[in-house]
Order: sequence, then C-alpha cells, then structure tokens
Amino acid sequence: MDGLPVPGMKAWCRSAAGIFDLVVCSARFVQPDQFKYAHDFLMEQGFPPMALVWEKPLALWYIDDRAIRFAGPGTLPDPASLLTRKVWYEDRVSSMRFKGTSGE
Repeated sequence: MDGLPVPGMKAWCRSAAGIFDLVVCSARFVQPDQFKYAHDFLMEQGFPPMALVWEKPLALWYIDDRAIRFAGPGTLPDPASLLTRKVWYEDRVSSMRFKGTSGE
C-alpha cells in the first residue's frame, strides 16, 4: 500500500460492505507490523471496517489483482505466457526476476 487508495475502491468497499462481510487477505499480514500498517492505512483513509487475515477464508467471491479465473476445461492460459503477463499496475513488476528467466 503506497500512497493513496486505488480510485473508486473506497466507494466500492462502502457499497459492498452493506451486502457482504469484507475481508482483506494478504500473506504480508503474518508479520505484525504489516498487519498494523494495513489496518491503520484503511482506517485513516476512511474505509469501512473489514477483517484483515493472512489465510484465504471461504468466500462467495474473491477479488485479486493476480488471479486467473478458472472457467472450466480448456480455459487455463499457457504456463509460459504467465511470465510476460502484466497486472493492472504493471511496469514495477517488469523489473522482478522470475524462475526460468535470465534472473533465476
């Protein structure tokens, strides 16, 4: 969480909180300082109350910027294509090294 919330996210969370129990799940939360940082950030930015967990809970829906939706047989991408696939905020990730690339 760097800087300000993603535009529209706070309003969406407020709307969704009236229908669903919202949960933020991150492996980072296993570290107490990251948990506190996220909690404080969300409160300071005016997000509705939501649980912060480090293990993925059972849920009706998940929103994830790195997920690939499995929609049945034949819908998975070629594994090699994942090495060049970009997430929505990209360019920062392009400098990362992945297994199987020259930075192995």
